Amino acid sequence: NIQLPQDGEYTLVVGSFNNSGGADHTYRLTLELGAIVTVTVFEAPGVPVAADDPNLQVSLLDAAGNRVGIVSGRNPATLPASSGDYQLQTRLDFAERSVPLMLADGQQLMTTVEYDFGRVVLQVLEAAGIPAQDAQVVFHSDTYRTSSFGSQQEVRLPAGSYTIEASVENVTSTLENVLVEPGTVQELTIDLRLGRLDIELPAAQGIVLASGDSAMEVQLVQDGQVLSSRTSDTSDPQPMTLVARAGPAVVRYISGVLIWDVPVTVVAGQTITVPFDAPALAAQYGLSLFTATIYDQADQVATQGTQLALIDSPGQTLLALAQDPPPGTTYLAPAGVLIRSRLRDQEQLRRNLPVGVPTELLITFAPVVEASTSPASVQVDIAIEAPQNGEIVCGDLVTVTGRASTTGPAGATRIAIVLDVSGSAEDFSGADLDGDGVQETIIQAEAAAGQLLLDELERIEAQSPGTAFAVTVLRFASVGEVIAPLMRMSNPRGVATLRAGLERIAQEGAQGGTNYVAALDTAVTALRAVEEPGNTFILFMTDGAPNELKPSLDAAVRAGLASVVIHTFGLGSTFLGEISPHVFFPPDPSTGPDILATVAALGAPGGTITALPNPADIVQIIPRLPILELPEAELQAVQVTNVTTGQPALTVEVSRDGGFQAQVPVSLIPQGTLDTNTLSATAIAADGVSSATTQVQVRGIVPPELTVTLSTIDQNRGALDVGDVLTFVLTLTNAGSGPATGLDITVPLPEGVVVLPGTLRADQPATLSEETGQLRIQLDNLPSPGAGRSSLVITFQGVVQSDTALQATVTSQELGAQVSDDPFTATSGDATVVHATP
Repeated sequence: NIQLPQDGEYTLVVGSFNNSGGADHTYRLTLELGAIVTVTVFEAPGVPVAADDPNLQVSLLDAAGNRVGIVSGRNPATLPASSGDYQLQTRLDFAERSVPLMLADGQQLMTTVEYDFGRVVLQVLEAAGIPAQDAQVVFHSDTYRTSSFGSQQEVRLPAGSYTIEASVENVTSTLENVLVEPGTVQELTIDLRLGRLDIELPAAQGIVLASGDSAMEVQLVQDGQVLSSRTSDTSDPQPMTLVARAGPAVVRYISGVLIWDVPVTVVAGQTITVPFDAPALAAQYGLSLFTATIYDQADQVATQGTQLALIDSPGQTLLALAQDPPPGTTYLAPAGVLIRSRLRDQEQLRRNLPVGVPTELLITFAPVVEASTSPASVQVDIAIEAPQNGEIVCGDLVTVTGRASTTGPAGATRIAIVLDVSGSAEDFSGADLDGDGVQETIIQAEAAAGQLLLDELERIEAQSPGTAFAVTVLRFASVGEVIAPLMRMSNPRGVATLRAGLERIAQEGAQGGTNYVAALDTAVTALRAVEEPGNTFILFMTDGAPNELKPSLDAAVRAGLASVVIHTFGLGSTFLGEISPHVFFPPDPSTGPDILATVAALGAPGGTITALPNPADIVQIIPRLPILELPEAELQAVQVTNVTTGQPALTVEVSRDGGFQAQVPVSLIPQGTLDTNTLSATAIAADGVSSATTQVQVRGIVPPELTVTLSTIDQNRGALDVGDVLTFVLTLTNAGSGPATGLDITVPLPEGVVVLPGTLRADQPATLSEETGQLRIQLDNLPSPGAGRSSLVITFQGVVQSDTALQATVTSQELGAQVSDDPFTATSGDATVVHATP
């Protein structure tokens, strides 16, 4: 700050200290005497702004609007300026003032700027005596708005009427019409009356949430509005803490296909623990809550080489997956979950798990039967385990379960070669595979590996004609595309088509994204795996993670349910890491090896992952795959049919170990009588020729459709008293399409009612008798509507001696129903109608 005595020309030399910093800088200056403006700012009359207030700014703007001087955080503020017209502009917090000035040379102007601020000192409480440390407060009037944070706040506001809103985690309390006057200080308190909830999550109890999502959202709902929410991994055992107003509320858990509400009461100033009551939720929402333990062939608990997958059966999507799950792990899953368990190469499928009650699931694997090594033809065996021969079944469907097996040489092996042609697969593979001095791309290395596989399959075909390998070629990027359809290796033209498809892929290069779903679904379709189950394999080559992870895992599940083995090959740096990583869900597998390992594990047993940091190495791996070793025969299908009606089963499910379950329609005519149905089950081997058939006979019955109406009449009218005579009327109606036969109706006499002799009557022939403490009505036949009198009316009278109630039992063949009614109500004619069911 250099003071100069007069106007004039000056030279300013700027140099380094002690001449050690380099050349000097010289400036020519012309200086003229100007004006000095000193500004003192008041936040209210008589209340100056603090000398170092950081929210104060003073500026001078020339006639053109250019800012020629600015001072921040000082009061008073001093600004020099040349003569002329100016605007003195001040800003305090978010309020501004502008004053015109005319300055002359040598003038020293002292001026003041006055605002109309008042102050509000606000304390925000969660509840009485508890500061709301994380509170956010908004102050707003018609012309001004500001916000601040914390439980203790002092805010400067222009005069006016304000609304003050204080909130903690979206729970808000409001003060209306707070009047702020200049120079005044108001002290206010806002009590939010909040309580806190510590919400326990499933993982805290070791429960695996089989929801199809790796995340769980917990919402706090009050008055129909979501006040706050938190999200965490379903594997996170740490509780969630949410706040709410005092009063009733709902804690809502949301994860994938599972949603449930737990009512709670929030108490101001208190933290309440909300336990995760899995048995209660299972009972309320019809969920499956079970512990699972896998036993090996020696009836010992298996802890190695096991896998448990929970699958949403209707959508064929993955709910949960665990490799080597600890024995006794507890799962919470939606009703109807499909449980796929594995012990090494053995597999079991199970559904129809109980809902609403905790269940202990013991999964036992039978000893493996060694297959025959003789060159004999395929031997097929099948047995129906349920229903038993001659069993009576009710309803129009029967569940048939059993087991089938095969031994002997296998049928055709079908292979889908799936090549990744996404944009990144245009990168170099790391080797010159054809010796032309140029590295091949990853796509070209994939195609070269496919050509080498065809070479090996042709060699096997030449050595063992008729081994019946069949191959299809696909590529995928944003979509999946079949380049060459399924061709048998015994067909030279088919092999040429496959080779041409691989060459086309190598030449056309990259296409787009990395859509695992399109690749896997298209491969399963091309293999005809669903229509023709057998030895099917997908060779899945990729250089990147999928566009969408969870849908990709679901696609692998669908391939596994179609008994397709998936061998995965990770090409490039994405798959650096462990070669044999864990397979799991939830949480989401995140690394490249984990993703491919999980995809392979979700396919049929036997899938593998091969990680190749140098993509060109794929040409060394593909020709040595274990699929080139001819396996033993497998089942192609199990067919179940009602021979009597000619109707096939509505559904047939076959597990890898040969267990099957089918839903078969049965004949149920005429109504009320037994009808014999012959059920046939046929197992077909993978060669499509070898088969075996077994049969069982069952008898089906359609129960008569009966309705019973029971009423009473008080002969004396008015209130029911001891000594009153009651008339009981029982009407039995056949509402079905066929006659009801062999009816037997028992009416227990209640205590306090004595039947008047000679009053028991029926409106059509029936056997009526009064036995010890009960009435009995027997009827041979009750026609269906339109075929005769379909209703029977029975009356009798009794005298009331004390409080009484009436019970009636209707039986017909094997059908039973309980009919009850309290006849002594104030309303007359309020009879109860009950439909009798098997």
